[in-house]
Amino acid sequence: IVYRNSNNGLVKTDPHPPLKHYDDLGFPAHDKLDQSLYADPTMRRSPKTMVQFSRSCIAKCNFCCQPGFFANVMNRSVDSIIEELKWVKELGFKEVFINDATFTYDHDWNKEIFQRMIDEKIDLSWWCTTRSHCLDEELLKLMKKAGCVYINYGIESLDQKVLDLMNKHQTVEEIYKGIEATLSAGINPGFNFLWNNIADNEETLAKAVGFLKKYNTYSEIRTIKPVTPYPGSALYYNAINQGLLEGPEDFYENKHLNSDLIAVNFMEMSDGEAYKLLYEANKELLKDHYGNICSNAIEAHRRLYIEGDVTFRGIR
Repeated sequence: IVYRNSNNGLVKTDPHPPLKHYDDLGFPAHDKLDQSLYADPTMRRSPKTMVQFSRSCIAKCNFCCQPGFFANVMNRSVDSIIEELKWVKELGFKEVFINDATFTYDHDWNKEIFQRMIDEKIDLSWWCTTRSHCLDEELLKLMKKAGCVYINYGIESLDQKVLDLMNKHQTVEEIYKGIEATLSAGINPGFNFLWNNIADNEETLAKAVGFLKKYNTYSEIRTIKPVTPYPGSALYYNAINQGLLEGPEDFYENKHLNSDLIAVNFMEMSDGEAYKLLYEANKELLKDHYGNICSNAIEAHRRLYIEGDVTFRGIR
């Protein structure tokens, strides 16, 4: 911690000793939350809260600042996790977001958690974030049985060269296999795509658009955003070394003005050319999304008026 003292001098405290046991942090104050305030489009049941069972990530992707924040991956004991979930349930929450960077990196640990949730009848809907190669059919079936309704995937790109350069340690084949398995298990997948990384171009953007349209479940709006080299990430230092950024002040005051705009351009095209391509790509995705909603609404009215479908309850 750095602060100014009464003499206007800067004082820097000693670093806090590293955490040895994650369980020692205890539980967040779920009982202090106003349960009426928190909602998002992925929710199946309300109210909802957030929990965290592990921290840091097994990966070191070039755009991610997690490696700069935390050391090695650390997880909580299953007993601690189950105790918190039971408390959350007693407080009246019906859904939780598991805010782990890669929740399914340790399948033995995961299976023990899921089986305890099933055996002890912890009735919560939940969703998590993970990587497509960190799952298999057996684990997905158990996740579904334990209450999982949504998995948010960090896919980022459908181009192997781009994936390799961002240090993703993931193959395009693994991405397709993981998403197909998720859908087969009856779990809704979420997709995160980034563009403007090293080696990205018009072709890699088109691959992402095609994938998003192919696997669109129309449960949420899916668009593509430019990658941002946040301070602490490998991509940030890449930008510094290339002379594309001067430092944190330049990043926060001049470059990072909006997370949907390009802070630093890593591609071999101008910002203007990149924005035109992003506009056309996201326009295509938005037309696909709202076109599906419109078609479904029209079909619902056709069934109502032409076929006499009495189950119609208006457009939601």
